Amino acid sequence: MRIFLSLILALLMPMSEAMANQSLEQISRAVSNFLNQDIQSSSGEIQVEVTPPDRRLQLSACNHPLKLFLPPGSREFGNMIVGVRCLQPKPWKLYVAANVRQYRNIVILDKALARGEKIGKHHLRMEKRDISALGAAYTETGDVLLGMYTKRNLPAGFMLHRGVLKAPRLISRGEQVDLLATLGGISVRMKGTALANGILGQRITAKNKSSGRVVEGIVSDRGILRISM
Repeated sequence: MRIFLSLILALLMPMSEAMANQSLEQISRAVSNFLNQDIQSSSGEIQVEVTPPDRRLQLSACNHPLKLFLPPGSREFGNMIVGVRCLQPKPWKLYVAANVRQYRNIVILDKALARGEKIGKHHLRMEKRDISALGAAYTETGDVLLGMYTKRNLPAGFMLHRGVLKAPRLISRGEQVDLLATLGGISVRMKGTALANGILGQRITAKNKSSGRVVEGIVSDRGILRISM
């Protein structure tokens, strides 16, 4: 009789914690919150999309806050996997797929350009795009691209970046250049002959006209080589 009453009470009473299943919606919300908090310091607009766990999945209800983590080698944006772990009362671990998109205003080519054309302000516009999978193939400031030349034909709408452009030559081999040397706050300007072509920031050599000595410096402007002393 006692066994029979116990069975009746078990059917009438709410399911115990040990028998309850973990809410899959709660897992999805936890993953979304985790990713939003993890990347909140990033600039730009962030959009997180979580792939819900399989509804057929049955996990014991966790009576402690879920532990979330990113597996080693995880990316910051794009497709990723988030680990979810329950420690008590019955330990389990689950991996949930998610996609994190980051939108930023980047430089877009407003009109098609042929190879060798010079970039001007009228060629550029700013547009918000998903940069999650672009790596370094985008630019956020158009000014740094002005005056550069296209390496190949580029279509309108192209996300412009340095990889498809080349800097203008500021020094040509054999031409006369100014050698600018600075030491202890004192600047000395000498005349020299460039021994190589050079673009902005490039290190090249030149021959000092007065001493005949070969020196090395960095191209800092058109016809100017800054010498390290």
